[in-house]
This record gives sequence, C-alpha cells and structure tokens, in this order.
Amino acid sequence: MVTARWSRRTTVAAVLLLAVIAAVVSYSHMFEVALRHGGPVWHASPFPLIVAYELLMREFRATGAYEVRSQPIGPSPTGSRPRWALAVRSVGGG
Repeated sequence: MVTARWSRRTTVAAVLLLAVIAAVVSYSHMFEVALRHGGPVWHASPFPLIVAYELLMREFRATGAYEVRSQPIGPSPTGSRPRWALAVRSVGGG
C-alpha cells in the first residue's frame, strides 16, 4: 500500500514538473515570436496566453464541450465523463 502511494505521488510530481517545463518553454518561444515580429513588450507578454486560450476554446467547440447558450457543460450523453474532459484530453494528446 505504501509503495503504491509513493509511486502515485512520484508520478504526479514528475508529470507536474514536465508540464511546468513545457509551459515555460512554450511561453518563452511565443514571447520571442511576438517580439521578433515587431510587437512591443507589453503586447508580447500576454500573446502566448491568448494563443493558448484560443486553442483551448477551439478544442472545446470541436468536441462539443462548449456550446454557446444551448446547454450547460455537463455529463456527456454517451458516457459518464463531462464533455469538457474530452476537450482537455484532446488538447493533451491523450
């Protein structure tokens, strides 16, 4: 039991560490792209966050997890997972 708990915590910590590293690298890359294309620093700073938000919203709309005013986000009609979980899963490549 202790080994399983240790293994789970180690796995979660490793995944979180990799996610943080990927986020930092991605942000710095998009920041550099914005600066290289002539944007001022105050425009380049939020640019990576705006791009990430737009990509996530496209995935939500593509999977049906985000439907404007038609119905709230809730359980999927085909299973017990909420629809937003499908969008997050497709963004993560899983």
